Parts: sequence; C-alpha cells; structure tokens
Amino acid sequence: MEVLKTINEKRVSRRTFLKGLGALGAMSALYGCGDTEEATQSVPTEAVVERAPVQQPTPPPITEEVFPGAAPHNCGGRCVTKAYVKDGVITRIVTDERPDKNLVDGTGDNPQRRACLRCRSYKQRLYRSDRLTYPMKQTKERGDLDGFVRITWEEAFTEIAEKMQAIKDQYGSQAFYNHYASGDGAAGIAAPTCSARLLNLFGGAQVYRSDYSWPSIEHMSWFALGQNKYFPSGNSQGDVTNAELLIAWSNNYGDLIWGTNSMWYMQQAKEMGVEIIAIEARQTNTVSTLADNFIPVIPGTDPTVLLAVMYVMLEENLLDKEFVKKYVHGFFDDPEPALYHGDVDNKKYIVPAGASLAAYLIGNNAEMVDGTYIQAASIYPDEIYYNVNEDDVLFGKSSFCYGQTPKTPEWAEKISGVKADTIRELARKWATKKTTVLVGGGWQRQSEGEQVPWLIYVMGGITGNFGESGRNVAMNNGKAPVAFGGMPAGTNPVPGELAAKLYDAANLTAPAYTPAITRASYPVFLWSDVAKNGGTGKSDWNDGQVKRMPVGIKCLFNFGGNALINQHGDANRTAELLKDKSKIELIVLSDQFLTPSARYADYVLPAAMSWERNNATTTWVVGDNVIFMNKAIDPPGEAMQDYDIVAGIADKLGLKDEYTEGKEVEDWLKETWEATEYAKSMPYEDWKKEGIYVTSDENTPPFIEFKAYREDPATNPLYTPSGKFEAYSQALVEDYEARGYNNLDDRVTLGGTLHDKKNTGRFVYPIPMYIPILEGRHADGSHPDPSGVFAKGYTFQLMAPHHKNRSHSTHNNNAYLNELFKKDKDGNPAFLNPNREMGQVWDDNVYEPVWMNPEDASALGVKDGNRVLLSNDRGKVYASVYITNRAMPGVLWLGQGAWYDPASDGIDRGGCPNTLTKQRPARICQGMTLGSDTLVSVKKA
Repeated sequence: MEVLKTINEKRVSRRTFLKGLGALGAMSALYGCGDTEEATQSVPTEAVVERAPVQQPTPPPITEEVFPGAAPHNCGGRCVTKAYVKDGVITRIVTDERPDKNLVDGTGDNPQRRACLRCRSYKQRLYRSDRLTYPMKQTKERGDLDGFVRITWEEAFTEIAEKMQAIKDQYGSQAFYNHYASGDGAAGIAAPTCSARLLNLFGGAQVYRSDYSWPSIEHMSWFALGQNKYFPSGNSQGDVTNAELLIAWSNNYGDLIWGTNSMWYMQQAKEMGVEIIAIEARQTNTVSTLADNFIPVIPGTDPTVLLAVMYVMLEENLLDKEFVKKYVHGFFDDPEPALYHGDVDNKKYIVPAGASLAAYLIGNNAEMVDGTYIQAASIYPDEIYYNVNEDDVLFGKSSFCYGQTPKTPEWAEKISGVKADTIRELARKWATKKTTVLVGGGWQRQSEGEQVPWLIYVMGGITGNFGESGRNVAMNNGKAPVAFGGMPAGTNPVPGELAAKLYDAANLTAPAYTPAITRASYPVFLWSDVAKNGGTGKSDWNDGQVKRMPVGIKCLFNFGGNALINQHGDANRTAELLKDKSKIELIVLSDQFLTPSARYADYVLPAAMSWERNNATTTWVVGDNVIFMNKAIDPPGEAMQDYDIVAGIADKLGLKDEYTEGKEVEDWLKETWEATEYAKSMPYEDWKKEGIYVTSDENTPPFIEFKAYREDPATNPLYTPSGKFEAYSQALVEDYEARGYNNLDDRVTLGGTLHDKKNTGRFVYPIPMYIPILEGRHADGSHPDPSGVFAKGYTFQLMAPHHKNRSHSTHNNNAYLNELFKKDKDGNPAFLNPNREMGQVWDDNVYEPVWMNPEDASALGVKDGNRVLLSNDRGKVYASVYITNRAMPGVLWLGQGAWYDPASDGIDRGGCPNTLTKQRPARICQGMTLGSDTLVSVKKA
C-alpha cells in the first residue's frame, strides 16, 4: 500500500483515554462473562469516556524501603525508576509517580519521566544466576570458555598493572586504547570514564571520534551546520505541537525512546491536530501509532526521494530564492558568495557554475538553467568509483551518482518505490507548511550514509523550517541545558602527539571553521583496522589516518560495553583478530555477564549494576533532568563498582591517589552537585531523597535552535566557513583530503571545474548526491551491485533495527522480555531458564525473530515460527520467522543487539545480525554501515 491514511474522527487525550479504560474495566466487571465489545455496545461512547464513574482501587500499603533512581543504558531514555527493597532484596520496580503536566490537556509542560518495559523488568538482570561474581583470567585461546579460571582481585590488579607497564615500556602510551562503550548510562561515574581516567593518568591513549549510532549524522552536522554542532540538535521536544506538519523520517522513537517522552510529545502533537507523515522502510510501532500518512521507501534509497522533493520545489517555484541564498551556501551557483565570516576569502570559498546542489538536481536539463541562481547545467558525472586498495573487491568498480540525470519524481519512483505523485504532494506541503522534521538514525547506517542527513539539513534551510517555533531541521532538544559533569576523565596528551601525523591542514581554506575533531582521532568503527594494521602503513579500507598511525592497539580497555565484537561488524572476522595476541596483547573488560565481548578478553572483571551502587544520570541528548541513582542492594559475590575496580589497578601502578583524589563515589557526586546552580534550590541530600531534579518546568519557554541565526545571520553566523548552512561544502572535501585520501580520480572528467579549478572526477564531492548502497535494491531492479553479492544469490535486504526488548545488546538475556519476543524451534514463546550455566547464551533451540513479508514466506515455504538460516559470505545465522505485512517484500528485519553465539558448525545460534554485516566503512566519514547495507539468502532450516 503506497499510503496508509489514519483518520481520527475524534481525538482523545491520554488522560481521557485512561479515564475511559477505567470505565471499561468497571463495566466488564458488571457484565461478568460478557466481553468488552458486547458491554460497550449498550452504552454510548460519550457516556463511557465522559460520564461513567471510575472506581479507583485502593493501593496496598508499602512495607518495603523505597530507593529512587534509574537504570540507564543507551536506549535513548533516562527515566525515573524506584526500587522497593525488603530484607536486602528488590521486590518490585515502579516508575515516576510525580504529578503529570502535559500540553495536550492544558496542565503545563512537565510530564512524568516514565520508564518502559526494559527498566521495569530490571529484576531479571539483577537476579540472574549467571551474573559475573568474581574476577576471571583467560588461560587458553581467547574465546574459549574452558580457558577461564577464577582469580582473586589482588591477582587481577597486580597482573593487569604489570602487563600495562610492560606494554608501555615497549610501545609507549600511543599503543593504549579505551574502547567505545555505552552499556553504562551513568553521567556521574560512568564505567568507560573510569578506565579513561586511568589511562590518561598512565600517559594517555589513542582516541576515537563519533560513535556506532550516528557517525554520518554527526559528521555531516559538523560540516553542514557548524563544527560546534556535534549533534544536530533542534527545538525542544514540546515545540513539535506548534508545527502544522510533522515529518517523521526513519523515526521509531516509540521503540528506541530517543529521549524520555519524545514519543509522548509527538502523540500530543497528533492529538492537537498536527498532521504527521511517516517515511520509513517498515511499518514500525511509531508509524502504526502516529502516522496520518505512511510512505514506505526501499531501504537505502531515501536520498532519491529528498532530491526529487527538492526538484519539485525548483520546478514549481516553491522556494524563496533570495531567502535560500541568504541562509544556505551552495544550494545555488555562486562564484563570489556573500560570506558571514570576514576571515574567509569569498574568492576562494566558492560555488562554481553548474557545481551547486540545484545544478545537480536539474542534471542535464538546460531548460531549468536561469543564468542567475542556476548558471549552468550539472557538471557532475553519472558514475563514481570507490577509493579502495588494489586487492579490494571494489577496486576498479564503479557505481552511479546520477550527475547528468534530472532528479524528477519519476526517476525517484523507479529507485525508491515511492510514487511520483506522492513525492510531489510531499514537496508542496514541506515547502508551504510550518514543518518540524524529526529523524532517527537507521537510514544513515550504510555505505553512503552521509548523503541523507546532509540533504535533510539542507532541506530545513531552503524551506525556512528552522529558527522559529514549529519549524525544526532534524532532531529535538531539551528546554534547558543540563550541566552535570561528574568525575572528569582527565587530560590525554596522546591526541596532541598524533595530530601532526594524522592530519595535514596545510590546504584548508578556512581552518578555523573546519572541524577540529577529525585531526587527532580516527573513526571508532576503524578501531579493528588500527589494531590489525597500525604501525604498518596499511589499512584494510585504504583509510589515510589508519595508514598514518605509528602503532597499533596493544592494550585495550572495554568497561561497560559489548562493542568489542557483538556490536561491531563482521563478527567472525573480528573474532579472528581478537584471537591473534600478536595484535592486541592485553584486553581488560568489566561487565555483569559473560557477554560475547567478554569471551574474548584476557581479564573479565565483575561489575556492579544500577541499584548496586550510587551514581547519577542526566538526559540522553534530549530532556531536562538530573537523576540520583541510589544504591538499594549490595552487588553479588565479589562484584565491585567500576570506580573501585579501576582504583585497584591504579593502586598497583602507583596512581591511586591521583585517580581517586582521596574521594569515594559519593564524594564526587556531592562535589559535582554542589558546584551547580541546581544545589541552590535543591540541596544534595534532598536531591538524593527525591531522586530527580528537573531543570525546567511548565513556565520554561521552548528552546528554539538557530533562532539567533535566523533573526540576524550576519551577527550570529553558523560555525561553518560560509557562516551558513552548507549545501556545497568545500571544507568537507578538504578535510577528507587532509585525512590522507587522494581524492582525484582521473578516470572521470567533469563538465566544468570545482572550487579548486580542476575538472577531474572525485571519490567525494562537495554536494550531497544519491549513490546506491553497496548491498541494496532498487524498485526497478537497476541497482548496480558493485560487489557482486546479489549475483551470488544474496537477494534479501537485511535490516538491523532497534527492538523494544533490548537496549542494543543490554537485556538480551532478560527472560521476561524474551518470552514476549523470541520463539523456540516449534514456534512457541520462548522461556529462557534463569538458572542456566554461565556463558550459555541461549537455551536450546531458542531463536531471535526475523520479520518477513507474507509474499516472501509463501515463496520460501515457511510458516510463522519456523526456523530459517540467513547466510552470506561473512556468516550464517539461525532465526525464527515472524510473518507480518509490516515488512515490505524482499526486506528482512533482524534486531540488532542479539548475542553472537557461533556453534561448532559456525552457525550463529544467537541471531546476531553482525555475523552477517561488514566492517567496510562509509565513504566519507568511515562510520559504521551495520544498519541497512547487507544482503543475505534465506532458507528453511
């Protein structure tokens, strides 16, 4: 179905809806065995919702001690939870019980911070019998469970410290690395901050940039919005209710949360009459709940729709061209642009004729050249190559970039599957309505992931949907910034030592406005490339900075994360790297379970969970609160909080005094709190007792991003070289080249010159384009398949979305949640035995669900609950089929975060999609490509 229309004859608020539910419950009791539908037929709806009396039950008395707090992971929420404790045991967990003030019913804008099913089922994490309860050391090959032996804390601290010192003596501090970890969402004393502080005190370590979730979104934010925009934050959450149109693109806030209450604010917008268009590759829970119009799009082809929308805006003259020139650099040709930074030469930072994004949109359609805004037809080619090593499968292969092709809706339809008329209707609404755009991240986790967020940012600029209430570019924000730093990680000297080696800034036109973050770091997704090739002058992916690294990774700390293997690409390839001790000589990991990553560590150290330690957490990108995480119970066995684990290692290195500064965790928390403005209105002990401090209330005005820029761009320019949104980013290309890439491709000749006066083709161009993802599909079958995998029979697109039953890989072994989402070999709901052995990832024959369209299931001869084998050249995975029309034909959905568990036959029983994904990074930012760039075959197993 092209468009799913949801018509609400009567909008009912959450409060009224709950009132109605109470009435329905009373009536079902009155009618005895009659079902609810029969009962409600005899009573008018109005009477049920508005007049029926609600009999409130009397809550039982609380006999337990109550501990307010939170259990934050990297789910996108930082929600209030409370633990009820009796005799040293948590008996139940509840959520926020403060007054609920909401825009939709006029009570204000300070809703409860309610927890979802993940935190409410937290007991299943705390009280599993396979918790890590004592330190372990690997005595055999990494990954061999039989090689782990129990050791004392004294042995662990001493041996780790001795090996760290030996590595430093041989390789220096540049050989140390503190790996990405997001499993601990604490802000006061986070697990990876503890290990980072130790390494910094010990002499420093290599640093990564960006993350696994948002590499392309972040990278393009630095160049298109300004280097001070690490993340493309926008208006505060509640401002969505002031829009006329909400476009939710790749937005599944209902499952991944995206800041506590973001979904609730969108629901309030719907109830207050805001039109909602959802553009997605599947019918998510967010689509089903909110969308007035649902536009399904083939994964990876989203840029074609955006380009065609822009084409329509040009074709139908829907844009204010002078407004666009004022606020957006490079949407139109501009050989001598008006720049807002006086120290940037407008004769050097230019947009040549035919090189603008608008020129790319019209392709070779000379009739749309107006001589002023579009001064020439597109100079860009139709083909583009890959900047790879000579032994790479992509060497010499080309793909399409459609430089000479007009980006008409008909062109986009053939690729994306979205009807041309739908694209035209979308363009007219977007250009004329007060529009808020809220995006997720799934669409940018692929080999050409930079293009789609870049286009979204530009779209906000050219349509004027920025800097005013109800107008938002890409993501949301909180009303009031949260300032709570916690224990500092300290000063790391290594980036300063590496900067001159990793980056050549000599040819930057505007160095002050070109992001500094890329100069002394490498993309986090390339850590395995550094571990394998650092110090050799090589890179598996031809990355310039990896080739320039003077040394690989010899000592790796991973505290509070499972990205060592489980959340990284191509798990089988990663496993082989980790087994090779000539590469990484020491791996130290802290966790609460023997996760797939923990299996490959030399030392596994048992860490305390939330409720077993004092800590604090703040908002996740979005929100306005600081939560105190009270300790409610003791950790099991010998498990310790990460702060104390690291203090033990520091002691053996002679660094304990510098590490702790004589403080316990609560000392850090109290000191940090009392240094904030918040302490003036809520003393530390009150904050600890209440559990939450809210930095804004119903009287705090909405935050409007880019407001000052819109009101006076010359006085308040963006931190880009032009001072504007950048649709043509010369700085992006110069940065790519400064990172050690040769960007000239003499196999291709342009129809004119770029900013450097050269007409040679490039691997990276200064405008956003559509380049097909490596492993994808087109509606008309025209996908170029440059790596040849489709031709091998791998014809199903595999997507790896976020599921509501996990936060990445956290909660994967939560029995309550797995009974709801997983099935056994017979298709029955799974029951995961809480008394299973340590390291046993699954009970026998329990599998991760894979969403499949009924057409595909019929063609394959599989039924709901059947076990299937997903395969490609990188690996094999078992999964249990979930047949649903919410998945489009040809596309499978296997939730990211399932635990990697290869059997002796090499088949991953755990259902980890990263057994099938690749380590090849994205074209420009070299970020992860694990979300939507994988082709597989499927058969019943």
